[in-house]
Order: sequence, then structure tokens, then C-alpha cells
Amino acid sequence: RSDTATVRVERTGTTASSGEFFAGNDKVVIGSTSNTHLELRTNSTERMRIDSSGNVGIGTTSPSSYYAKNLVVMADGDGTGGITIAAPATDDNTYLAFADGTSGAAAYAGYVGYSHSSNYLFFGSNGATRMYLDSSGNVGIGTNSPTSYANSQPTLVIEGSTSPAIAWSDTGQ
Repeated sequence: RSDTATVRVERTGTTASSGEFFAGNDKVVIGSTSNTHLELRTNSTERMRIDSSGNVGIGTTSPSSYYAKNLVVMADGDGTGGITIAAPATDDNTYLAFADGTSGAAAYAGYVGYSHSSNYLFFGSNGATRMYLDSSGNVGIGTNSPTSYANSQPTLVIEGSTSPAIAWSDTGQ
């Protein structure tokens, strides 16, 4: 590459692999140039892997072994593993969003969110919030303030503009 500064490392033989680090054209690239994975280590231990298909594993060396394999975060076994989504302020909402596109409601077609100021969890589908779980354990469908009607016990409240209801159906089983 004539317009970049490149460091290239190669291993030859039966298990050949190569990688490079280069900078140029307003970018910095680090990666493998052969059909192999890229791993990041701390304290001589692999912490993150990007496999040759582009799947990312944190705490696992085989992210493609899982059902949702594009990003796999492995718990460390001490009971505290997982993903934390932190809010910079207590008046923020944080989300895990499922997108159908990159603009408008398609960017958040489905989501799970948390209101840090009101302390409730909310669930959305088709770009709109559909259900809430408040800090008292009350569930609201169609309302973000499910009032408890039974001696302040956790309650399911369904509200809507067109005859909200709960329906049971016998499927013959």
C-alpha cells in the first residue's frame, strides 16, 4: 500500500497465518489477513475473539457455537456475569433495541428499556411501548402507571381506547 504505513507479521508452514496493522486514508486497521481469528488479550489470557466470520465473543473462544452468535458475552462463573447498560444520569432511559432499519421507528422496532427516573422497565414492539413493569411489581399493558386495585398488592392493569380485555381460549388440548 503506497499511501499507508504497514506492519505485517506472517507465520509460514503448515499452520500459516498472517496479520497486519496499518494506518492511512483516515483509518487505522488491525486484523488478520488470512482465514483465522483475531484475539485480544490481557495478562496473557484471551479476553475477546473476532472469528473469521466476524462473530465476536467476549469471554468465549467460540462465539459461533451459540444461537445468536454475532455477539456472545460469557459470564465468568462467579454469579455476576452479563452486560450492564449504564446511564450517565438518573433522568435517562436506557435501551436494548431490535432494529428493522436505521431510521425512524425501524431503528427501534422492538425494545426493552428502563426509566431511571421513574424506576420502571418497559417493553416495546412495532416502534411503540406496549407494557410496563413498575418498581412495585405492577404490570401495565397500555399504561405506564398501573395502579394497584387490590389492597396495594401487585396488579396487572390493562388499559386501552378500544375495549381492552383478557381472553382465554380452549385449543382442545
